[in-house]
Formats: sequence, C-alpha cells, structure tokens
Amino acid sequence: MSVAYLDDAAPLHDPDHVLGVVALAGHAAADLAVGLPGLDRPGVREVWRSETVVRRESRPDMRLATTEGYCFGMIRQPVPAPGAARKPLSDAAQAAYARMLAASREAGCPNLLRIANFVPHITRIEAGEERYRSFNAGRQQAFASFGYDAVQAPAACGLGCTGDALLVWFLAGREPGRNIDNPRQVSPRLYPERYGVRRPAFARATIAAGLLMVSGTASIVGHASLHAGDVLRQTDETIRNLDALLAGAGGGLGRDALALKVYLRHASDRDAVARRLAGAGFAPPAAILQSEICRPELDIEIEAHATFAGQIDER
Repeated sequence: MSVAYLDDAAPLHDPDHVLGVVALAGHAAADLAVGLPGLDRPGVREVWRSETVVRRESRPDMRLATTEGYCFGMIRQPVPAPGAARKPLSDAAQAAYARMLAASREAGCPNLLRIANFVPHITRIEAGEERYRSFNAGRQQAFASFGYDAVQAPAACGLGCTGDALLVWFLAGREPGRNIDNPRQVSPRLYPERYGVRRPAFARATIAAGLLMVSGTASIVGHASLHAGDVLRQTDETIRNLDALLAGAGGGLGRDALALKVYLRHASDRDAVARRLAGAGFAPPAAILQSEICRPELDIEIEAHATFAGQIDER
C-alpha cells in the first residue's frame, strides 16, 4: 500500500490502482468528503493506492475497493435527528461498523488494519450522553454482534466534523497486522469507567501492508489528558508518545520517516505548532486541519504513517 496527499488541482494518476480518495479538506471529487478546514492548503485529498489492480464498486452510502489480499471501504452513515430517549449516534455507529465487518468478511479480508472515524459534533451532549461515548457504545455493539474481539481492533482515529453523517473509512486484510501498544499509555479498552461504560476500541498503532499506521495520538499519559490550555506542551507530550510508538515498531525508523496529519482545535495555533514540529525533526506535515478533538480539554491530535521496505516485522 501507499498513501499520498494531493491538493485539489493535482491530477489523480493511474486510477486502476487507486483504492480510495478521501477529501479531508476542499471540494475536489472524492469517494468520501470530510470537509474540514485546511490550515496549510485549502484542499487536501488522501489517496490510498495498491501495487496491484483494484476492483471498485458502489453500494448505497458505501464505496468498496478490493485488491490482492486487501479491501478498502468508505462509508457515509446518515445520523437521524435525536429522539426523546434515543442516542442516534450509537445507532449510526453500530450500523456503519456492521456494514464494515460484513463487507470486509465478504471480500475475504476479515482482519481490520486501519480505521478512521469522523463523528459529527463529537463532544456534543445528546440524550444525556456525549456523542463520542455514544459512538463508542455503537462500535462495541457491532463488534460483539459479529463476534469480533475488541482486543484485535487496529489503529484508528476519532475526530469531529460537521454535517449530519458519520464518516468511516477502513483498510482490512486477508492476514492480520501487528498492533503496537504505547508503554506510556493505558490501552483504551482498559480505561476507567469514567470514560464511558463502553470504552474506545483501537490500538495505538498497527503494522501491515508495508505501512506503520499510527492512531490519533494526543497529550495523554496513562489515561489522563495533560497540559490543558497549553498547545505547545501538549505538542511536546504528543511527540513523546510518537517516539514510544516508533521504538515499539522497531526497524530504526526516526521522526523524519513519519508523514503527519495534524488536527488542531484552534486555527490560530497552526504556526506555533508547525514550528515546534519542525524544530523536533519532523518533515513538514502532509496536512494541517482544524477539527474538534474527542476530548474537550485537548487542542491537538496527530496521526501518522511511515512506509517501510522489509525492515519491520509485520507479525
């Protein structure tokens, strides 16, 4: 697999090898449009490619692409208006994840390797519960109904977006990847109950398909958020967590090997954070986007990936 980041005007070459196009920002044609504000360039598309020819199909509110040993799906799951006692985000998450698990298994790729979730108004309180917690409940219910062990859940992110639909994309494979824990952090599935009765389900990073894929990473140590109100100290703590995952991956990858996607709560933090990352030895981020972070006290979250050529064990 390979991942590239294109602006709106860039041509999309070799479409027979394109698994999916996600428009993170901007208005260019894409399989899935997230529509976040771009802080370094107004339009940015994340393009996933395979070395082998891709077979693509469209289903209602879902695009699916398959290639040798892998499938890549993009889901737009409408979220109905809330009822008096219902949590429609939970229902939408359960439906989206059920579709993901069914499609990946049908394609002969039962092992989830990477998931991205963009949750509309992620921290809004609805029917007495934060929407992110409702999302986690629906995700866990889908896992349970398919007999999927949440211990196997791969790298993932959960960011906010606007609109009225839950947006999910995923990579799944015939063979499992290798999940990586961060010794500085508690596994999300072991968080205390104060983070919700149904805890988040994801790994801190996953190695598969020739990629190290790092989950959304923030200023969290143990299970607690640190440095509320100070975006630069949060950035420094996030860097320490990225370093821990690089060490866990092995293979001698350095900070400069990571392609970063940076999500900021406040657009005004863009320049200061970019300088901090450059000073720490990272390449310029592939994208800097404005988004609501899943914890209200956090102002920055960073996703990343690195490509490797055989020096890292995928099992």
